[in-house]
Amino acid sequence: MGADYRIPFREFGLSIGLHAAERLKALAEKDHTVAGLGNAFGPTVESLLIHEPLREAIEEFWLQPEHQKTEAWTEHRDINMVVLATSLAPEGFLRLS
Repeated sequence: MGADYRIPFREFGLSIGLHAAERLKALAEKDHTVAGLGNAFGPTVESLLIHEPLREAIEEFWLQPEHQKTEAWTEHRDINMVVLATSLAPEGFLRLS
């Protein structure tokens, strides 16, 4: 689908969510007290991670300068830039204590 028919900030929401799922999985593998919760959210996280290739595809698509020249990008440029940055560097936003 072309850039004119896509909504960047919504796509980045998915991308950021996939980053979060990765972090949850890593935390559960590292911390056995969280891993005990894995029975509750483990299958959900795993089902999300099968879509992980979408994260990279979304980021690569919207990093292309020609896609950032479309109305879909320019109408909401401010929020698109913020969520793009968050997707590319999620450690500044996603913190698991």
